[in-house]
Amino acid sequence: MAENKYRTLHTPAAAEDLADEQARLADRVAALEQKNQALEEQLRQKQDKAGGKKSKGALILGLAAAAALVVVGAFALSGGDRQAPAGDTAAETPDIISDTEGDPEGNLVEAQEEPSVPAQPAEETVSPEPEKTEQFPPETTQNDVDYAEGIAYVDGTFQVSNGSGLAAFRDIVNGENAQLVEGYSETEVPNHLPDSNALLTADIDLADDSRPEDGSWMPIGARGIGYYGTFDGGGHTIYNLYGQYYSYAWTYAKEEDNVHPGGCGLFAQNGGLIRSLTVSGEIDCAVERVGGIVGINEGIVSECTSYVNITSSEKYMGGIAGANEIKEEFAKIQFCANFGNLTSENEEPKMGGICGGNWRGAMTVSCYNVGELRAPGVKYCGGIAGKATSNSIVNCCYLSTSNQCGENWDLTEDPSYIASEREFEDGTVLDILQTTSGAPWRQEDDYPACVP
Repeated sequence: MAENKYRTLHTPAAAEDLADEQARLADRVAALEQKNQALEEQLRQKQDKAGGKKSKGALILGLAAAAALVVVGAFALSGGDRQAPAGDTAAETPDIISDTEGDPEGNLVEAQEEPSVPAQPAEETVSPEPEKTEQFPPETTQNDVDYAEGIAYVDGTFQVSNGSGLAAFRDIVNGENAQLVEGYSETEVPNHLPDSNALLTADIDLADDSRPEDGSWMPIGARGIGYYGTFDGGGHTIYNLYGQYYSYAWTYAKEEDNVHPGGCGLFAQNGGLIRSLTVSGEIDCAVERVGGIVGINEGIVSECTSYVNITSSEKYMGGIAGANEIKEEFAKIQFCANFGNLTSENEEPKMGGICGGNWRGAMTVSCYNVGELRAPGVKYCGGIAGKATSNSIVNCCYLSTSNQCGENWDLTEDPSYIASEREFEDGTVLDILQTTSGAPWRQEDDYPACVP
C-alpha cells in the first residue's frame, strides 16, 4: 500500500499549504450553506403543493453530511493532530444515514420521493340479510293445508256443510282425531272444545261419507264429555243418522259418580242449546237414555223435529230425548215434534213420544207427538213422557193412536191433549201449542211446523 503523503508534511511550507487548504474548504462550506438555503426555499414551495415533509428533512440531512465530509477531509490533511474547534460541524454532527448522495463533482443530488400509493377505497360492508323464519303456513290456501272438509271457522262459529264436516265437528267436541279447520287457527288443531258453537249451512246426508266401518254414528258429547255450546241447525235436515249401540264401553256408566249411563242419539249429552234442526234415521241399541236428538238433555232443545225410528231393550227412550232432567240450573224441551216410531223390548220401558223421563224440575213445553209407541208392558209409557213429575208438561199434544202401550202411571192426571188426525189438520192442535208465549208454530199441510 502506498504511504499517505499528507502524514509527512511537517515543514513550515507544508503548514502554509494546509492553512490555504483550510481557507479553501471554509469557502466551500459557505457556498454549500447558500445552496442549502436555496434548496430549503424550493422545499417550502413543494410543501405548499404536495404537503411533503420527508424530502425537506432528507435534503437538510444530506447537506449536513456533505459539510461533515469536507471537515473530515481537512482534518486528514492536517495529519489527524488538529482538534476540532468548538462549533465544528464534524464534532457536533453524529453519524447520519442520508437519503441523498453527492455526484462525482461533489454536488448534492436531491433525493427522489417515493411515489405515493393512492389510497384504496374502503370496501363497502354489506350486512347479511337476516335469516327468514318460516311461518306455518306461509300464505297457504285450501290446497296447501290438509284442512278438514265441509267445515270452516267463521266469526267464532264452526260452519258445517256436509257429513265429513259434521264428523269433524264431533271430533273437535269429543277431543278425538281432531283436524285442522280452515279459519280456526294457522297452527292449532281445535281439540276437546265441548262449548264450541256450530251452524249448519246445508242439509246433510250421513250415509254419504261419514259413517265408520260398522256404520254407527259416534254421538257428539260422548264418553261423559257433553255438549255445552250452541248448535244451530239453521232449519236444515240431517238424514240417515244410524247407530247400533249394544255396549256401555264408550260411555261412563257410573251412577255413583253422578254420571248417568248411556246417552245415545245425534248428541249423547247436552248442557247447551240445540235448535232449529230436523233429524231422520234408525237407532238400534241396548243402552239406556236414547233419543232421536239427544240421549240426555240437561240444557235446552228447541224447534227440533225427529223422524228417527228407535228400538231398544233398555229404559228411557224418547223421540227427542231419552231423559230430560236438571243437573245444574234448568232443562227444557220446547217447540219440538216427533214422527219417529219407538219400540221397546222392556216391560217397564219409561218411554215417551218426546222424552222417556221428565223430572227433577225439567220442563217439556209446547210439543207434540204423532209417532207410534210400542212395548210389551204398559208401565211408564206415555204419549209425551214415559215418566214425569206433575206440572212438568205444559201445552203439549199427542195423536190418539200413537200410544199403543198404555197410560203413564206417574201422572195422576195426564195434562197432554189427546188429539185426532182431524184436529191436527184443522188447527186445533196449533192453537194449543201457541198458547205458550213466543211459540214459533205455523200450520203446514196436515201438521204444525216451526218457523225457521
